[in-house]
Parts: sequence; C-alpha cells; structure tokens
Amino acid sequence: MASNDGDEGGTSPYQVDTGAATESEQLREQRKRGATIAPSPDERYQLLELLGQGGMGQVIAAHDSVLGRDVAIKRMRSDTPSALQISRFLREAHIQGLLDHPTIPPVHELAHDERGLPYFVMKRLSGMTLGKIIDRLAAGDPAVVAQFPRSRLLRAFVDVCLAVELAHTRGIIHRDIKPANIMLGEFGEVFLIDWGVAKVTGDFDPWAGSSNDAAPEVDATVPGTVIGTPGYMSPEQRHGDEVDARSDIFALGCVLFEILTFMRVPAESGVHASLRPSQHEPDVSPELDALCVKATAPVPAARVASARELGAVTQRFLDGDRDLELRKRLADEHYRRAARAALKRDIDDGQERLAIREAGRALALNPTHANAAQLVTWFMLEPPRLLPDELTRELQEAAMEERQRQARIGIGAYAVLGVFIPHLVWAGIRKPLPVVALVVVLGLLIGHAFLGTRTIRFPRFAPILTLSLSAILVALLARMYSPFIIAPGVAALTGVVLMGSAMFRTKRLVAAAIGVLSLAVVGPYMLEALGVISPTIRLTGDEFVISNLALELPPLPTGLGLTGYVIGFIGVATIVSWAIANRFAEAQRRLHIQAWQLRQLIPDAAASSS
Repeated sequence: MASNDGDEGGTSPYQVDTGAATESEQLREQRKRGATIAPSPDERYQLLELLGQGGMGQVIAAHDSVLGRDVAIKRMRSDTPSALQISRFLREAHIQGLLDHPTIPPVHELAHDERGLPYFVMKRLSGMTLGKIIDRLAAGDPAVVAQFPRSRLLRAFVDVCLAVELAHTRGIIHRDIKPANIMLGEFGEVFLIDWGVAKVTGDFDPWAGSSNDAAPEVDATVPGTVIGTPGYMSPEQRHGDEVDARSDIFALGCVLFEILTFMRVPAESGVHASLRPSQHEPDVSPELDALCVKATAPVPAARVASARELGAVTQRFLDGDRDLELRKRLADEHYRRAARAALKRDIDDGQERLAIREAGRALALNPTHANAAQLVTWFMLEPPRLLPDELTRELQEAAMEERQRQARIGIGAYAVLGVFIPHLVWAGIRKPLPVVALVVVLGLLIGHAFLGTRTIRFPRFAPILTLSLSAILVALLARMYSPFIIAPGVAALTGVVLMGSAMFRTKRLVAAAIGVLSLAVVGPYMLEALGVISPTIRLTGDEFVISNLALELPPLPTGLGLTGYVIGFIGVATIVSWAIANRFAEAQRRLHIQAWQLRQLIPDAAASSS
C-alpha cells in the first residue's frame, strides 16, 4: 500500500475551529458527523506490518477477521491531535469514500477507537507505483520493459483521467497528481491514491494558510499556502493562487510527459512554456506530443478542457485514430530540414545523420510523401564523400572480421603444404638446409596467419612481411622441385589467398604481389641459366630432366607425393575460390533483399524511378 502520509488532506463539509479541543468535544463533534464509536481496530483486525507513515498518519496492513480479507488501516500517529489535524484526517476519508470509482481505493469503514481518534479501513493495494515503473523503464530493466509496455501505461493514464473527471464533477480537486501517487496492480488494476491535500470547491480548506518550514524534496508534497509537489504543480498552484480543475489537468499532462519520455518533469515545468515530449524523445507520436503541450500550457485557459477529454484523446490514439493533417504538416517540416541538411552533408558528417534521420521521420509520418521517398532513395544510392566517424568505425570492424576469415583460410592452405613435410623425410633428405628453411618459413606463415585471426591491429608493413614470406616459400620450392613443376601452383594459390585479404586492396600492392611471386618462380631459373647456381632442370632435344638437389627421388614416394600435391592443390584452390565466391554471392543476395525492402518502404519513389 503506497500512501503519502505527510500530505493528509480532507473532504469534510464541516467547518472546524483551529484551536485546541477537549476529548469530549471531539467525541460530540464526531457523533454529529455520523461516525460511530467502534471497538479498537485491534479487536476486529489483526494488525500486520507497517506499510508507511507520514507526519500525522500511518498505514498498517491488517486482516479483517469478520470478512476474512486483507485490508489497510490508516490511523493517526499522535495521541493528542488538534481539531484541525482531525479535520484533515476525516476529510481525506470522506473524499476517498465519496468517490466511488474503480481507480480510487474504496473506504470500507470509518470509525473511532477507544481513545476517540479516527481511523479508516481501505482496500489493501499491491503493485508498483507509476513513478518506480518509469524509473526502471528508463534504466532498461528487462522484466519491467516486458511487463509494462508504453501502451499499458497509456491505458492506465486513461483510467486515471476518468477518475479525476469523476472527482471534478463532485467539486473535488486532487492537487497532488503525480506518478508516485498512481499505482498499477498485478492484475491490471490502476489506482489514484493519496487524496490527503484534495480541495473541495466552495468548502473550507484546512490546508490553507498552514506553514511548512522544512525544505521539500523533489517528489514530496508541500503542504501550506503552496500545496502540491514541485515539478507537477501548475504555475497558478506554484504561486499560491486559487486553483481549479485545470491545475489537475496540468499535473496529468506532466504524468503523460513522463510516460512518453521516461524522464522526470523539469523542476520549472510550465513556468515559461509547455512541456513538449518530442524535444527529448523524437519518436513520440505527434498526436500525444500536441496533447501534452496543450495540457501543460502555462495559461489555464489554453489547456485541455477536461480530464475526460485528455483521456479520450489518448484512448483514440490507442484505438489507432491518427490526425492525418497534423502528420502531413509535420512530415513537410521534417522533409525541409532533411533537404537543408542534405546540401551540407559533404562538409559535415553530422548533417548526413541529421538529413537521413529527418527524411526517415518525414516518411514515417507520411508514407506517401514523394519528396521524402526520393530523398531516402538518393541517400541509399549516393554515398557521401565524407564518411561519418560512426560509419568509418563500422567499416573498420567489418574489415577486421573479413581479415580474420581470410586468415583462417590461409592457415588451412599453409597447413596443407605442411602435410608434405613427413613425405620429404620418407623420400630421403639429401641436403637438410633447404628442408629446414621450408619448415621455418611455413611455421612463420602459419603463425602470421594465426595472428590475423586475433582482434589486433597489424602494423603498416604487415602486407610486405606476408608477401616476403610467401615469396621465400615459393623460391624454396622452386629450388627444391625446379621452377616449373610445383612452385607455379603454390605461387598462384598464394596469390589467391593474399588477394582475398583486406590488406591487399590497393593497386600498388596487387602489382607488387604479382611481381614478387612471379620473380620467386622465375628468378631461380634465371640464376640457373646464368650459371650462378646449380641447375635443377636440363632441357635436351627430347627430354625435360629435373634434378632435386635437396631430396632423394625414389619412385614410390615421389609418385605418391606428386599425386597428393595435385589433389591437394586442386582441392585447396577450389575451396578457397568457393569460399570467396560464396561470400560474394551472399553479399549480393543481401544487397538485393535490402533493395527490395527499400522498394516496399518507398513504393512511390521506386515507381517514379522505373
């Protein structure tokens, strides 16, 4: 049970004297008012835990032994209250009992205990206040987000508006409407609580002229000449002027603002201008945005006419009713802002984001807005020359992911070559130095590719290092197996792997890769032809003789090795090509899907461009 017990108010139509009164005088006055002298609540009600307390009253959970139900009892804290304090207490009970509405907690009993002090028994509430719900929604609490979508809060707001309208028809002004005084139950119940400072039109106001020297908290009700909660009080209420139903309208507008923005209302709300939710939450619907502006107008005459109208407009929005003329007018305004920003997008990346956002809002408000549709299409087809920092970071992240995928392919390709190391040992090693060098270079290439799978930033010389190691590998194979047998295939496969990497995107690096890998194959042959190194091939009129200077070439291991090399080369080349082509096809597929989705979003633009 939530109750602001420091804000007790009243609803009695009886004038009371502010002076002290004896106990017998209090009892006679209570009998005149029709309240019975009942046994102590301890005799009928089993008192449980304390639910809350304020300056003069406390609310206690209890169990009604007669009717077998859980209730809440509100009673006075002081044993010797003044007549004015008793009047305020009884006033609250009378008001709450008078307003028979599902959204106002019912009063079951009003009586006096053996001390002659009043207490009243109410329905015990369970749930969470709207204020706590909004705070947890603002914090992104997943359980509350799932339980309380904004549509549910708006439906609760409609119920509160109708309860306030009932009070207004009875001449009662709540004067302290705020999210902390609205409770949402576990089974869809909605309650407007704490009628302690309510005012009855034309009746004595027991709160008028009282003082409160303590500095109030932001959400605390301020009794005294200025009655209400800072931030939710209308300007006239803040100034201590006479208030009427329009002050409650203002407070309801503040509640609507918080529902739409999940933000606390500014401390000086309504002093200079209305609250406009769209200034804090751009996606707020224009109908509710305009409604909130009108409800929180600084001048009372400019506000929504009644709480019923405030709730009715909100309900029409929930039912799907939209102000098409308003939306078209707002769409034109967003489009004009988008067009102005689009002219500056090449000199300011912030204007690029603003232009896209405004064009999207214009299209959301009016899907048939042809100019906005064409502008959105243009944004999709014409990338800016100046990329926004956010987009640049996303592109860098995408490049990093592509580099990691290509590095994994490289590890697989180099590992296949590593499989032949045991074959070299089986065939017989004549000169170990080339074989050791081959193992070392393969290990360096695999290690370098493994680093490419990590989320680290490679230095600028990384492409040169990769290309150099690959060239050394090809040159070693050219020297061991002759330049024209195995080395060309490995060089071609290495080129395919390197060109798939994000490191090789410039024409200069592509040309360097072609030149270096070609030189790694042809270079050893040219040195052999010049007599600088011993030859590995010998051409006669009808023979092409290969000499392996590092390995023995027994028939069985050599035949199996060459067979495995051919199968491995074809397999690896095919798989690498398939992986690259598959990624390209997937990218094309996504592009076509996005283009189709764009055409459904802006069909008029698509039709006009076809």
